Amino acid sequence: MKYVMIFLVLLTVGCAGTPQTRATNSLGVVCSSYATALDELVKMRDAGKLDTAQRNRITSVNNSVKPVCGKDSAFDPALGVGLVESAIAALKGIK
Repeated sequence: MKYVMIFLVLLTVGCAGTPQTRATNSLGVVCSSYATALDELVKMRDAGKLDTAQRNRITSVNNSVKPVCGKDSAFDPALGVGLVESAIAALKGIK
């Protein structure tokens, strides 16, 4: 009986989500991280700490992320994670 229980636990853990589900969850995490980075830059902008080129770069990056992180996005989560991670790196470079 003990081995049956161990087998069932391992089977459950091994099936804890499809690759698509894991990609969707990962996309949610990186989109949340992106939003946090963007919020920090908005505070800097509002405080007058960003020049025109920096503000334009933020707008450009944000326009590329909106279709991926927007509500009801039909974007492929597996591709979206990399795009949003690149956007986060771009925002970090603005600071």
